[in-house]
Amino acid sequence: MKKKLPTLLLLFFSISILSAQKKVSKQKLQTFSKIYKQVLDNPFDISTSMKKCVKQLNIPEDRMKTILQSYFTGEKVKLSSLEVKQLEQLKALMEIDKAVHDKKINKMIMSTKMDLVEYKSIEKKYHKNVKLQNEVNQLSTKK
Repeated sequence: MKKKLPTLLLLFFSISILSAQKKVSKQKLQTFSKIYKQVLDNPFDISTSMKKCVKQLNIPEDRMKTILQSYFTGEKVKLSSLEVKQLEQLKALMEIDKAVHDKKINKMIMSTKMDLVEYKSIEKKYHKNVKLQNEVNQLSTKK
């Protein structure tokens, strides 16, 4: 039994590695390439979201600018309890804005021939595999 265990473990890991390295079809890569380009062309813009969300708060724009600048520069600024609540609300509003953006991107992905799970799987492989990145880049520059 002790001799069989290492052999079984080796077989298990070999199968796991081989299944993780399944080759993606050229057609799937072309579809992925088109979708990925659209995703890159439509990033979530944090500054635009922040400007839009700040307008929904009750803090004057100049004060919010001071607070946010101090936050990014590490300076200490005394905040009232209202301002703390408003910053929490700003964060929540921006998270909602990001969720809406992500939903829009997911809807765009699903409108193609590829489902979301498959896209995410290929994207994960794409970020880890230089050879796959080169293959996708070649496909996207052919057209």
